[in-house]
Amino acid sequence: MDKARIYVDFNELVDDNIVLLSKSDTKIDSKGNIVTFYEGMPISVYSDDIDENGEIDNLIAEGIARKQNLGGNWQEMWCCHMEPNSIMHESDKIKKARIYWFSEEEGGRKELPKKGQYYYPTIELADESTWSLVIKVDKLNQVKGERVTNGKVHFLFDHAPHNILRSSAEFILCEGPHKVAAMVIL
Repeated sequence: MDKARIYVDFNELVDDNIVLLSKSDTKIDSKGNIVTFYEGMPISVYSDDIDENGEIDNLIAEGIARKQNLGGNWQEMWCCHMEPNSIMHESDKIKKARIYWFSEEEGGRKELPKKGQYYYPTIELADESTWSLVIKVDKLNQVKGERVTNGKVHFLFDHAPHNILRSSAEFILCEGPHKVAAMVIL
């Protein structure tokens, strides 16, 4: 798991964006820490799940803790209020990518990140929003003068638009105002 998260059952959704969190004011997270809830607390949650191959691929989401009276047979309970459509599998956050580095003459880097190194570029989306990425370089392919690397990529922030990192999606990587590479999600 990428970080400490609190277990929830996504089958207990109060509505599309609210899941039951706890009857009490505390709960133990995935790292064994006791978490004490407060109104408006940023919260990371997960629920057990597996992929089509039987491998663990937990469902995860980010939200805000809110105490609310659900009425009927329900008592006042802590709930996690999430952004719309924010529940995703852990595997949806990290994608494989191929990066085609621009030459120095094209404004690219003089030296490429080395294998095993983390690299932190930004991308600009059509709506002009800018997002920070984390790329761990897996493989360098400098055959025939090509400046190509493979790596694993994910957004630096949990509230980023993870859904855009889909197969065949293309992005321009930037370092400040400089466009340094083109990236394709595999």
